[in-house]
Amino acid sequence: MTWPKGCNASGNDKDQVVDVAQAVLTRSDFGVVMKLLYVAALLSVVSCAGDKDKRSGAEAPQENPESTDVPVTSDVVQEQTPVENTESNDDFIEDEQGPSKGDDGEDKGSCIEHVINFDYDPNGNALAVGERIESQYQAWGVHFEYDVYNQSKDWGITFDSANPTGGDDDLGIDVGKSGKDDFNGNILILAEDPELHGSGLVKDPDDNRDGGKFIIKFDQAVEVKRFTLIDNDNNKNEDQGKAILYSSSYIKGDEDSETKIKLPHTGNKDIAIVDDFAGMRGEKLIIKFPGSGAIDDLVICK
Repeated sequence: MTWPKGCNASGNDKDQVVDVAQAVLTRSDFGVVMKLLYVAALLSVVSCAGDKDKRSGAEAPQENPESTDVPVTSDVVQEQTPVENTESNDDFIEDEQGPSKGDDGEDKGSCIEHVINFDYDPNGNALAVGERIESQYQAWGVHFEYDVYNQSKDWGITFDSANPTGGDDDLGIDVGKSGKDDFNGNILILAEDPELHGSGLVKDPDDNRDGGKFIIKFDQAVEVKRFTLIDNDNNKNEDQGKAILYSSSYIKGDEDSETKIKLPHTGNKDIAIVDDFAGMRGEKLIIKFPGSGAIDDLVICK
């Protein structure tokens, strides 16, 4: 008689176990102890075989975790992501800091810079010599007014600095000691005794010897970066030459709402660049001359 295989028994040994159990219990030559040992062994075999069957039935096939294949059927419609057009538009570009192209001025990063040179208006139209300057630069939000001392007409007009008239050779800076040929072209003067001819232009442009004020108003607060001062050589009242920039919150008598500077003395037939207001913003600029002189190349940043 073969001893049972215990937990090594397979499911096929179950029938043999039953046969052995019947044989053991009917043997007369086995004592009680021997029979008990065989019964215990038989029960162990049955228990192990049952556990194997449970384990084999409970284990489910596992998917390969490394597999990333996703079945795609013909019913699936994949959306196409639109491609953004990255081509630039030179006509107009606008970002968080505002327009940087498409404006008449030059982009300086934080603002648009305009140069008022009295040679051309914002549309590129040439300005004539002896032309009254008032609203020609309104496209840039700039307007000109004047207070001409001891004159019946408060006019500011263009003056050809390459071909000085009215006996004002000291304003001929294009041929003066500045040594810069064709440097300034038209400049702006306070007219003395202006007389018009048929075209509406002043016949013989001449600056006022008693001086006066250039009053420049802006539609919005702008930075006045610089302007050119020409032939400010009146030694008699030099202390009266000044420029004042008024803020948008100007209050008369409140020094904090205005900035004053003293105009430099240029000397005869010469120029000076005034940039004391750079970085400051205002809505009105007054340039006060104690005598003859002119301005040019007013640079603002909007």
